[in-house]
Amino acid sequence: MDGNDDIVVLNLYRFKDIGFPFTLDKVAEKLGMSTASLNMRIGNFKAIAGEGGLSHPAKQSNKIYKKFSEMPKTELRSLVLAILNE
Repeated sequence: MDGNDDIVVLNLYRFKDIGFPFTLDKVAEKLGMSTASLNMRIGNFKAIAGEGGLSHPAKQSNKIYKKFSEMPKTELRSLVLAILNE
């Protein structure tokens, strides 16, 4: 796993899907998971940020959060769209 899916999920956690060209269902499909799983992954980032969510976030998610949580919205969104359009 290279973390691309976590980058996409981090974007959804940080900026919701406001102005995003894909529905949550479509994002989940593109990432090869169910919408419920996608929502659970968003919960990982809530937990990492101290906003509740799951009690044991994945180590990979912690690494992605540390690396990308401060990236500006436009830059992160461009990266995410590139990942989803691969």
